[in-house]
Amino acid sequence: MATVLRFMKLDEIRRRRELGLLICLGVMEGFSWTLIKPMLPLFATNIGASTALVGVIVAVPPLVQIFTRIPSGAAAVRFGKRRMIILSFMVTAVGALILTLTRTPLLLFPAQLCVALGETFFWPANWAYVTSLAPRRRQGTVVGMVMGVQGLAGLALPYMAGRVFDLYGFWLNGLIYLVFIGAGLFVARLLPNLEPVSDHDPAEGGESVAARSGAQPLGPKPAAGLFGSLAAARRLLAREQVLLAAWGGFVIFFSWGISSVVYSIYVRDVLGFSATTVGMLMTWQGIFVAISRFSYARVSAGLRVDRAMICTAAINCAAMMMMPWVRNLPALMLVSAVTGCASGVLPVAIKTLYANATSDNERSLAMGLDGVAMNFGALVSPLLAGVTAQAFGIPATFFAGNLLTLVALAMARKVSRSGRLARTLSGLELVTADHQAPGLTVPGRAATS
Repeated sequence: MATVLRFMKLDEIRRRRELGLLICLGVMEGFSWTLIKPMLPLFATNIGASTALVGVIVAVPPLVQIFTRIPSGAAAVRFGKRRMIILSFMVTAVGALILTLTRTPLLLFPAQLCVALGETFFWPANWAYVTSLAPRRRQGTVVGMVMGVQGLAGLALPYMAGRVFDLYGFWLNGLIYLVFIGAGLFVARLLPNLEPVSDHDPAEGGESVAARSGAQPLGPKPAAGLFGSLAAARRLLAREQVLLAAWGGFVIFFSWGISSVVYSIYVRDVLGFSATTVGMLMTWQGIFVAISRFSYARVSAGLRVDRAMICTAAINCAAMMMMPWVRNLPALMLVSAVTGCASGVLPVAIKTLYANATSDNERSLAMGLDGVAMNFGALVSPLLAGVTAQAFGIPATFFAGNLLTLVALAMARKVSRSGRLARTLSGLELVTADHQAPGLTVPGRAATS
């Protein structure tokens, strides 16, 4: 008995150490959102890019990640999460170096390509690792805590990014980013090189996560190549919670993609504020992001995870639709506070939906699917926002884009209630099961060899 207790204590210490390392890595990789991306549209316009070209530049990462997220999630299972995380920092470092040296809009494309690949390799492995360290009943709390810590760590960065941009230029933003990525590469090497853990949860009586959620385990290495990973992802989409999470991710990033193109340009060029003010507003928003993530369990109390996701997404869109009528700093701060609260809850709710519907061995692939859905939204919206802003102005872009998002949210709720699309995808799997990769299973059928 004493030996069992000792091993349980050692396992708890190991899990906390790994969670701490993953939080540090998420902070360093996530600095691209708070240090580079808010200033990228301003830098691009400064060196001669039009608003439409800015939309294309911003659309590069989601375009790349649509085709690479699912294979990346499968690769994390096949080759190990640690290797994928280390690779992500190496690739991102190349992009950070290009951002530091570029003086022409054309070089922003390869820089965005490298940063996109780095994010693609990192996030599916990172979130699969994080959710595997927590019992199923606490996954939403743990994801919220991890995201909250990452958000707190980056609170000062948007303001610093704007200040550095105003005083010294974008090259210093890129150099600081490169230093953080180098530090992340060192920390990533401290992660243990472990095989994927079992999908049994000792804290809940040893019952299989797959059995509790209705999921079918894909095995220790579920995705045999690109086509195997795509077939496995389609099987995951046949589950209602996974389908709703994917649809929700698409809708939410559609709204955020619009903001990523026009928000900073609107605040600086239309309202007349400085880049430092843009950074200050994003820091203000980040405070509410962190608060909502830490308090996720209480915020969503009494609501199902899917309803929490849809309600907060609707609030976010409604707030962004008010931007054409915002003309002063207090109103901007109010909108930033509302969208910050929504932005804190939404990723936690989505990742909790994925985690609840999948076993541990499926989770890297599910997080890759999460990235594909989000990047579909993030790909379409910058292109649409750039063209709309060029033709009709930035205020019209805020209103029209988020109105479309609200319509898509209503469709998401309808899809969730009917379950028709999930049943269709499940039916497709029954038809194509004879062509599946070895070791894969279809819901309701045994694996074929």
